[in-house]
Amino acid sequence: MRTYRRTYTQTALAPKDGLGRMLLSAGARFTANGAGAFTIGLERPFPLMLQVLGKPNAPVPFILPACVVAAAGDWRIKEVVGSGPFRFEAESWRPGNSMTLLRFADYAPRREPPDFLAGGKVVHVDQIVLKTISDDATGASALIAGEIDYMQYLPFDWLDRLGRTPNVAVMALKDLDMF
Repeated sequence: MRTYRRTYTQTALAPKDGLGRMLLSAGARFTANGAGAFTIGLERPFPLMLQVLGKPNAPVPFILPACVVAAAGDWRIKEVVGSGPFRFEAESWRPGNSMTLLRFADYAPRREPPDFLAGGKVVHVDQIVLKTISDDATGASALIAGEIDYMQYLPFDWLDRLGRTPNVAVMALKDLDMF
């Protein structure tokens, strides 16, 4: 396992994200306040701050070690580490097919109850396998058949059928959740 010193880049990934660019255009300045805190200062009001910092989809505003961001330059980050409760299993990665995340034994969840993307995350499974299914109809069929447990983007013409399928719950994302 690789160990990182706590040196972070401030805005390297923000220009690659639409909301990050909006934040930077409001004159955002990032200041580290020790090992576990930072401050974001703004030149003018920015009402989307919570959406920028708390959005659930890519690119997510992670704080990354500066060496990881620097190695990527203007390209994608190639080093995959994990997500806190899970660690990336590089040996089983099949680009374009599947990725396996294993429970990270040293992870300590926060003590408050979970609330969607916030709060303490208690891990109840030993591994997650993320599969790439390039055809939406094939993915929807796999969801109905119970071959997969989750599909992020559903084909619109399947929504009614999926909504009537037992053991399938359709959750609507709207407004800024779609960024």
